[in-house]
This record gives sequence, structure tokens and C-alpha cells, in this order.
Amino acid sequence: MSKERHVWLAMRLLFPPRDFPHRRRRVIGSIALVALVMIPLVLSMLFMDGMISAMTKKYVTLQDGHIQSNTLLPEDVERTLIDSVYSIDSVTVAYGIVYSRDATNEARFKGVYPSYFNPVRLDEITYEGTLLAKDQSLAPVMLSTTMAKKLKITVGDRVALMLVPESGNLTARPMFVYVSGLFDSGYRQLDENLVFMHFDDLAKTSGTTATKRTEFLVKEAWADELDSVIDSLKDTYDPDARYLTWESFNQSVYQNFVTSRQVILLVFVMIGFVAASYVASIAHEMVQDNHREIALLKALGASSRSIHKAFALVVGSITVTGLVFGITIGLAIGTRLGSMLSALAKADIPALRYYLLDFPVEISWLSLIQAIAVLLIISAVTVLFALRRIRKISVLELLQQE
Repeated sequence: MSKERHVWLAMRLLFPPRDFPHRRRRVIGSIALVALVMIPLVLSMLFMDGMISAMTKKYVTLQDGHIQSNTLLPEDVERTLIDSVYSIDSVTVAYGIVYSRDATNEARFKGVYPSYFNPVRLDEITYEGTLLAKDQSLAPVMLSTTMAKKLKITVGDRVALMLVPESGNLTARPMFVYVSGLFDSGYRQLDENLVFMHFDDLAKTSGTTATKRTEFLVKEAWADELDSVIDSLKDTYDPDARYLTWESFNQSVYQNFVTSRQVILLVFVMIGFVAASYVASIAHEMVQDNHREIALLKALGASSRSIHKAFALVVGSITVTGLVFGITIGLAIGTRLGSMLSALAKADIPALRYYLLDFPVEISWLSLIQAIAVLLIISAVTVLFALRRIRKISVLELLQQE
């Protein structure tokens, strides 16, 4: 088939004549349905990628840092020697129970200095009150708003706490403290047990029951190069210290994130198969609608291969057009999800309490490109099978219709 006939067939399929309004509606409907498949796919991708990334960042910044060592750096050691490290903080960790007049709550006590709350960490929380300011004889603590609601307390109230040694033997170490501030990271699962205390107060109260260590917060550009950062830490500071990344000491949390991403990928692949089957049905219907034209072209000397190429080009154009519209609409809606998610977070709906909803929506172009590539590959395979029917159409069928 000549190039002119090839173009004529492709244009006739993509822009059917006015005498065939049902074909026009079918092309427009096909584009719309492909777009409708992509819109929820893009929205779910933005939501899940954004939520998992935000949860990871909150765990890293507030819970354990990117890297930890099992020793404390001396206070006189310079802490700005490595460009890839944003901050180095001495922390102490203990476990226990917080008591109020109305309730109790298990807690993970984290002893830090006020400098711990640097701009990066403050970006991850909102707070009221002060950041562990000592203005009373009692030791100050910062509780989450989640814990404060359960204990029915507010800023300025006094609570009692008791530390439990890591060995599990109950050695009561009760003490009274006052609530200097309340914080909220937006992630209930992290907030419900986290309590901040001044490093000196927790170290004095806990004695040998607390774990002392150094926490390293890495600059964002180096977040995926933690092994390289650890090598720099060993060369610069204590080479004999044991350095661990956050994935190592939060294996269950990290594995949950990995599993979540795998499930999301599986869902995307399944959606890709559904979309591909629909694209294949488009190809099949186009062959059915143009049965006579295919037989006529064969009578004029066109090969099945050339006709096959024209149909594949048209189906591909419809699919790509639908993808473009769907992705554009999905991104337009997705980038405006932030305000709606924030409203849902503030509504405190019980079914959504353990989801992080208040997070910046960021576009993961790599994930988006991968999803599109999977969809196109699966669609191409199914369309090739659907278009095999072209070879079975013979010139004799045209004579029979006449």
C-alpha cells in the first residue's frame, strides 16, 4: 500500500466521515475512557507516593534520624565538618508510662537539647507552648496533641511519668513533670507514643536505663547515599563506632513502606491490564466497523501488513491522546489535593486517624513514567493480538457483500 493510501486509511479511521457519526462517537468515547482510567491512576500515585514519602521523612526527622551511632560525640567536637550532614545531635531514649488524673499512656521518651528542633524538624511539626524551656522547678516535657487528648491535659499541666528499664524488670522511677508544649506531626502512629524531654533531665532521671546515642540528620541531596555518608563519618569521627541507617533500626516500619509500595505497584499493573484489554477492544471494534474498507484495500493490492500498521498507528494515537488528557487532568486535580487532605486531617475522622493526610503533594515523574510505560507495553501486546483478524479478511467477503 502506498504512503498516500496509508495516510488516507489512518485519517479515515481517526477522523471518520460525517456519514458515520457512530464511528466518530466511538473514537471520542475511546479517548475519554482511556483518560478516565488514567485520572484515578495518577491521583492514587500522587497520594500514595506523597504519603509514604512524608511518613518516611517524619520517621527520619523526629524518630531516629537518617543515621545513628551507639556512642555520644564529645560536646567539644566540631559538628560541621561533613558537608552531607545537616545536624548532629546527642539523644537519649527510654521507655515508660505517662500518668494524668484521668488516664495513662505508654511512651517513648526522647531526651534532646533545645537545638534539636532545627528548621528541618520544625517544618515537620506544629506546636504550641515552648520547646522544652525550663521556667519551673519541674522538668519540662513536650507531648503530642494526640497523647494530650487521651490524657485530657494541656500546656502548663503537670503529669507523672515512670521509666521502665529496657531489661523489662519494673523499677519504679516516678517523677512529676510539667507540659511545656504540645506538638503535632500529623502522623498519629508516630505521635501517640512520642515524648520529648530535655537531655539532661532524662539522663539524670533514667540513670543507666536509657540508651545514649548520636543522631545524624543528612541533607536531602544525600538521603539516598547513606553508605557514603557513613564512610565519611568513620573517617572524620570515631572509626570504631557502630553506625546504622534508619532502615536498620526501624526494620518493621521500613518493611511496611516497602510492602506498601509493592502492593501499589501490583495495583497499577492490574489497572494496566484492565486498560490494555479496553484498548484491545477498541482495536477489535475498529476492525469490525471498517470490515468493508479493509477488504476493498486488499482488492486494490494493499497487504495485510500495511493495513495492520495503519490500524496500529490509529489505536496508538487514540491511546496516547487519552493518556495525555488523563495525565493532564489527573495532575491538575492532584496538585490541588493538599487543601482537601488537610481538611480531612483536621476533621479527625476515626477511620482515617492512622493515615498521614497533611502532606505536600509532589509529582514523582519516575513513577509516572514507569506506570505509563507499563500501560503502553501491555496495550501494544494486546492490540497486536486484536489486529490479527485483519489477515483473515479476504477480498471474497467484499464480493459477498455486493
